[in-house]
Amino acid sequence: MALLDMGCEYSFYASDITCSFPVSGVYTADQRLVYEAVLDAQKHILAVMRPGVPWSDMHRLMWRVTLTHLKQGGLVIGDLEEMLTANLGQVFTPHGLGHLIGIDTHDVGGYLPHTPARSETKGLNKLRTARVLEAGMVLTVEPGCYFIDALLDTALEEGSPHRKFLVPTAIARFRGFGGVRLEDVVLVTEGGVDNLTTCPRTVAEVESVCRGGEWPPPADAAPWLFRRSNLPRTFHGLPRALPLTFHGLPSQVALPALDDAPQGDGHHGKGLARARRGGQLPDGRGLLTGRVRPGTFGEQCWERSGVRRLRFGPQA
Repeated sequence: MALLDMGCEYSFYASDITCSFPVSGVYTADQRLVYEAVLDAQKHILAVMRPGVPWSDMHRLMWRVTLTHLKQGGLVIGDLEEMLTANLGQVFTPHGLGHLIGIDTHDVGGYLPHTPARSETKGLNKLRTARVLEAGMVLTVEPGCYFIDALLDTALEEGSPHRKFLVPTAIARFRGFGGVRLEDVVLVTEGGVDNLTTCPRTVAEVESVCRGGEWPPPADAAPWLFRRSNLPRTFHGLPRALPLTFHGLPSQVALPALDDAPQGDGHHGKGLARARRGGQLPDGRGLLTGRVRPGTFGEQCWERSGVRRLRFGPQA
């Protein structure tokens, strides 16, 4: 399996997308088992994400779905509720479900004085936020399932609370497998979500693209991913003006013409121009403060996009 975690910046706003696909172009039975476990977790999470839902509940839902698939595949045994109580999910997914994204890839606002504190529970303490979802929030949703020797060895030790759930002979088959992660950038709306990532996701889609098939396809075979692929292609599937709220601060993002866009500097844009509050966008909406080095490509990107009032300082 190849796992690619990628991103770019456009008009100061970041993206963060992960795709996992078989190098051969066709999934083996074991690859498909793990891949569809992660994809099913993505499906369930997107179905229930909406304002008022705690992010930590979404992380637990990821554990529930992936462990259900692993149990069906014969890798774990026992009662699912006991597995969840024992936090078995952290053995297979040692990272949080996602993070706020906006001006920075891992944006600020995850833990604020008036929001839920970081959990002390092992596994949940890896979450970059524990906030209750609000309309307008933009987060990455990135469930994953991995087979990491160090974690598996610890879980299989005598006295480990996880040992009784693991099937060593089945687990051994996946040693060296690596893992699968699927990461989408998702906007929380009043009624649910808007998935801003339009990558191939189903097994059929991925295998088709690996064979050189058309993308995007003429019809959406996975409407349950809530992808924006059916919108007018004014900006690669996104409308010209996209109302967003980052960490509770309303903003209207006006996208400049494609010809005016920074072209990147070979670092796939993750953090090319780190930004915070202050400054001004070309149309006067959405306040930003830039931290880029004068005379660098980062400054040129800001200038080409029309920003004039910047506070320069050490690059973040």
